[in-house]
Amino acid sequence: MALIGEKVKQEIIEQVGNLLDTYLPAIDTAFTKADGSITIPFRVKLTPSKKTIGDVLVKTAVAFKLDEVKDRTEGTWVSEQPTLPGM
Repeated sequence: MALIGEKVKQEIIEQVGNLLDTYLPAIDTAFTKADGSITIPFRVKLTPSKKTIGDVLVKTAVAFKLDEVKDRTEGTWVSEQPTLPGM
């Protein structure tokens, strides 16, 4: 018997759907502000239940940025060189 079957699949679909329902306005805002496209990863974590043998704990998560800042800087730090005698 497979532990990851239709019931776990349906739970994952329901949880991801709930996350979409909750964050759809924010996703739309992020998409509108994006330069071209956005990536919205959904994570699913499946863990064996500690209470009931055969049960699977399903946790889902979503992450995206409303405003993405990309910046970069570089420089060289130069220590102060001591003055040589006679210079």
